[in-house]
Amino acid sequence: MIHFVYPFDADKIAAPWSIGNHVAAGLRRAGHEVRQYDWDDRGAIQPQPGDVLLGHPHPDAGRIWRNSVCGPWADRVAISPWNGSTEYTRNLDYIHHDAALICICGDYWARQLPPYWDARAVDMAVNPAHFPPLERAFNPPGQRRFAFIGCTLPIKGPEYIAQVAQKYTVGHFGYGEIPGTVRHGYVDFSTAEARAQLAGYDFLIMMADNDANPTTVIEAMSWGIIPLCRRGCGYTSPDVVVIDSSTVIDYWQSAPVDRLIDRQRLGFSLVREKYTWEIFTDKILEVMGHA
Repeated sequence: MIHFVYPFDADKIAAPWSIGNHVAAGLRRAGHEVRQYDWDDRGAIQPQPGDVLLGHPHPDAGRIWRNSVCGPWADRVAISPWNGSTEYTRNLDYIHHDAALICICGDYWARQLPPYWDARAVDMAVNPAHFPPLERAFNPPGQRRFAFIGCTLPIKGPEYIAQVAQKYTVGHFGYGEIPGTVRHGYVDFSTAEARAQLAGYDFLIMMADNDANPTTVIEAMSWGIIPLCRRGCGYTSPDVVVIDSSTVIDYWQSAPVDRLIDRQRLGFSLVREKYTWEIFTDKILEVMGHA
């Protein structure tokens, strides 16, 4: 039996619930019996011989992972985002003593994992059927629009988004307010209304300093929107356009449409071949020794 601790909800397609939903389904397809728990649950799991504890440790004491990890498990595998920050490192430091550690993080952060951790890195994943391509054409040079999807926590770089909004049209989808942006607020991207709003944008712009592997980047690829990202988002070139100078955004605002179409096709290919739940689940099975 695999006891899997992660947020899950069959009615939700966004992360973190998508992780709980898809990984549990993948493990079951691989022939494993899986029992699911929310990461915020309390209590403790009493393992039977051969049982495995898998999932997301909660940073707070008293939650089900931390209450259960010292039990007589056949194996313990923790899965958690890691964004290079002191806070995230501190939250996971206690785990590497007790469990194998899988860090959800892009290539940029994967190369910086603490050397004293016995950790593997895995990319986030997306189900393209949940984020089908938008029916749209790119806006003409000089009139292209940028979307930021996320909250206004400091790690997301809202001050940088505000700077871009001084020069170009930037729409903000998510909680909080960023000066100069078109404020859409929180939206459900499975609705026709939200998709119609998104269809007016050409680029996703992500300016984080410490963001492990934001799923919205690959969701954007699946929609046909081109991601422009600072390195702190974890993704690297050629998968995304890396904003490594002040001229990158200006270039893509006026780039030939053929260049945009090439980038769009690359994104479609990546969500089909690289950022898949099959690869994500295979990495877990490999760490558990069941690959």
